[in-house]
Amino acid sequence: MILDAVIPVSRKDFIKLPFVIDALCRNQSIGTVYVISPEPIDGPASDILRGRHGITALLDSDVLPFSKNIFRHRPGWVYQQFIKLLQNVTDTDWYLSVDADLFVLKPLPFFANGKANLFYARDWQKIIAPYGRFTEGMLGIQWNEFSLMNDIALYNKDVVRSMTDYAGGYDNFVSRAASLCDNHCFPAEAQLYYAWIRHHNPEMYNVAHVSNGMRGMYGAYAFSAQDIERTIALGSGMDTMSLHSWGDWAPEPGARYTI
Repeated sequence: MILDAVIPVSRKDFIKLPFVIDALCRNQSIGTVYVISPEPIDGPASDILRGRHGITALLDSDVLPFSKNIFRHRPGWVYQQFIKLLQNVTDTDWYLSVDADLFVLKPLPFFANGKANLFYARDWQKIIAPYGRFTEGMLGIQWNEFSLMNDIALYNKDVVRSMTDYAGGYDNFVSRAASLCDNHCFPAEAQLYYAWIRHHNPEMYNVAHVSNGMRGMYGAYAFSAQDIERTIALGSGMDTMSLHSWGDWAPEPGARYTI
């Protein structure tokens, strides 16, 4: 199946974008790549947007009709979680959500044995308490199992619509999310989605592991093209490689984000 892909990106990851798109399109059957940014993309990344067929650049405001400032904690990051879940720009209901710092190094089987696959790459044993609190507050589903960290996921818009309908519609879903979000309660879109699937349609997906190497730095760190190439080379033999810049968050001294 040919899948559209949604890639939210902020300035700190502009330089990674050509590498992310090249790796994704080389290893998956991709239709249109929707690159979604809070500002026009410039620099080297703009060349690939102009010169490659099948890439559509959109502003955040083209995709979500509300401001990130409604969220009290890590607003940019939380807003990106909802771009990935609530987007309605892809032509098909099935689509890939891909982080702008994730390099897909091998083909990933998003459909196998008659089911869709969600992948976890790391932290399978880690329970991240703020994610669980948000999932319970939004969906009424207690979640204390695992975090489903993956950076790439196959989503279905019909499933997302069932979640927003449960909350009383799109606007109520967004307003409830804003009221819940603080430094002790915030979303991870993959966990929120999978908790809903697990509760309401457990036969729709399997969960499988992909290997992932992760490098990164706190703050809006600007990696060079050479840094990115070295990181991808380090992922030789792995399924995926991540190069994070934690732009609006660093752990507070002594903070505990797991239980």
